[in-house]
Amino acid sequence: MRINFTKEALEDLKPGPKRYDVHDTGPKAARGLCVTVTPNGAKSYYLVRKLAGRTERIRIEAVANMSVEIARKHATALNNDIGEGRNPAEVRRGRRAEPTLSEVWALYLAHNKQPSTGRKSIGNDEWRYNRHLAQWANRKFANLTRSDVARLHATLTKDNGPVAANRAVALLSSIFGWWGRTIGRDISNPCRGVRRNDEASRERYLLADEMRRWWAATLSAPDADTRELAALLLLLGVRRGNLQRARWEQFDLASRAWRIPASEMKAGREHLVPLSAPAVGILVARRARLGNPSEGPVFPGRWDSSPFAAPWRALGSVAKAAGILDLRPHDLRRSCATWALEAGVDSAVVAYLLAHTDPTVTGIYRKVTLPTALEASDRLARAMLRAAGLEPEDFAKGLPNPSVIRKVQPAAVLPFPAVEATS
Repeated sequence: MRINFTKEALEDLKPGPKRYDVHDTGPKAARGLCVTVTPNGAKSYYLVRKLAGRTERIRIEAVANMSVEIARKHATALNNDIGEGRNPAEVRRGRRAEPTLSEVWALYLAHNKQPSTGRKSIGNDEWRYNRHLAQWANRKFANLTRSDVARLHATLTKDNGPVAANRAVALLSSIFGWWGRTIGRDISNPCRGVRRNDEASRERYLLADEMRRWWAATLSAPDADTRELAALLLLLGVRRGNLQRARWEQFDLASRAWRIPASEMKAGREHLVPLSAPAVGILVARRARLGNPSEGPVFPGRWDSSPFAAPWRALGSVAKAAGILDLRPHDLRRSCATWALEAGVDSAVVAYLLAHTDPTVTGIYRKVTLPTALEASDRLARAMLRAAGLEPEDFAKGLPNPSVIRKVQPAAVLPFPAVEATS
């Protein structure tokens, strides 16, 4: 069937029992342009051409969304591509074969969970993808544009804060870089050129009064997992991810040591964590409550299949109960370092406790032994506990009842001497 394509003529086309094509015969008709009418009444522009012995149907757009004049221009552009030896249908099939973001992410996740090649932050990356990037799961990976990323960054900045927006874009950029290396092709990274938010260095740590409130809220938390998680993060000063992935076979409670394998450490080196007396008391009590396991996760998952995959859900409740609403998990690690220095622990020993690398020549030759680290760990624990009205001995059988918290004497206020008025 052939007609002169006009708006009115196309509106008059009625559906039939089967799909049928109507070809354009107007004075400005483009070669191969037709309208396909389906039995349910849908009408769409197509370019129908025979290429390399095969009839190709290339959809242009729904008739309701495009005028006849624009459809003819699209058909002419497609015909020009064909004249230059390209097959638009093959190009479109190639695009449909392109992976989606969720497909690339699944490969990225599997690669980075391998112990030999994995990213230490992959647990945080997984949370960040699910929270901020999964909305694009079904988008073709190659079709994401810089304007898409810029809009996402602006939205996340408004709704989740400048740091969250920066981290989400950084993760997406890492995925693009990894995918390019994986397929051996230089691909366009739409994250390049997107202006990131300025970030101020964070210096938050628990002050003396906040330390008291933190411990009171920790000991009063409704479940043992939350109490022990919050207490150990502060006492040990380890990174959240290390405690999430801790396993009983890594602990020697008799020697008061926790050996974290190199594969779990940010610096890629094994670290021997000294366990203060209160930390040992908590771990002994926890192991007994779990049936004295010799292996397996110290914190089996409650909210996810992986060990304590979302610990901030627990820590957030403690921070809220303590009235410390701006606290982040890493601030507990910073508090540990600050209180250790205040307690007189040597800076080299503090660096060891936190598994920080000392790049100086002195740091290379000065090694901190476990006995030295244990003494420092005990001194640190004593300082943080006494600020809250607690003593290390209170933890001999695990976390104590909050009723044992003692009153803390306020610091003496030294009045300034009176100054006589001068004439």
